Amino acid sequence: MGWTSGATLAGFAVAAVALAAFVGWELRMPSPMLFGFIFLVTQYFQLVRGYGQFEAGMRTIPVALSIATAAVVAPKVVERIGTKRVVSVGLALMGTGFLWVSVVSATTPYPEIVGQMVFLGVGLGLTTAPATESILGSLPADKAGIGSAVNEPPGRRNRRWRPTPTW
Repeated sequence: MGWTSGATLAGFAVAAVALAAFVGWELRMPSPMLFGFIFLVTQYFQLVRGYGQFEAGMRTIPVALSIATAAVVAPKVVERIGTKRVVSVGLALMGTGFLWVSVVSATTPYPEIVGQMVFLGVGLGLTTAPATESILGSLPADKAGIGSAVNEPPGRRNRRWRPTPTW
């Protein structure tokens, strides 16, 4: 069985249809589901590892610190090497982090999960501010609202966002 086998291609097709259906559904919801690493890792800590809510929250601190630190450092690095390079490195770190997260199991040691959180957090921190600045900085002041809308997820435009409860 290879990448071009019928079963593999059918699996990709089914996954693409399921993803499109999910996105279509969530775009119509008044409260779209939050679906990201922090949400998933918190559920993993509680449901798979058996930690309480406080313990699970405390174990996500590395990703928060990584995002905050990288977000502060990113503008300074952009001044030296440019937006494209910083955003490229950030996206590469996030991609690597997501690939690494894809192999987590019930027995993955916490220090390994911390490494994953750091990759994702630094990647997000390096990417967000420079990408936003690039979008908004390329527009005249009277088009800033349009640029902000481009930077906003489609499911949140023109409606009040409310998080979906996780209980």
